Amino acid sequence: MTMIAVPWIFVTMNNGERVLGHVTLVTTFVIQMVTSYIGLIIDCFSRKNLLIIVQGLRAAIMGFMGRNVFFRSFATMLQVCFYFNFFYPAMLALRQELFASHYYQKINGILEIQGQISTVLAGAVALF
Repeated sequence: MTMIAVPWIFVTMNNGERVLGHVTLVTTFVIQMVTSYIGLIIDCFSRKNLLIIVQGLRAAIMGFMGRNVFFRSFATMLQVCFYFNFFYPAMLALRQELFASHYYQKINGILEIQGQISTVLAGAVALF
């Protein structure tokens, strides 16, 4: 939902198409530079602690952004992109660490269903 709402905010701004293009370019560049190190970081540290730290950093970033719509939207877009590039590899590594290999398919299926249900419920709650 965030990746729909944030671009919408940019597009509705003055010169929004240009702003969205620049923001997307910067975000893509930053993510491309960081992505190659994400696997290394995940392999070097405790996956559970990394996931907790990343959640805390996301909360801190959003808590200290102030009221400027542009900077808050840009930070939201950047942190969501970074989070998903970090979250899924870390979660897969954590699952492999915690469960035997014959449980991977079942665990991944259950967690995928949980993720889809939470997305649908979040969208439904957003309507009200």
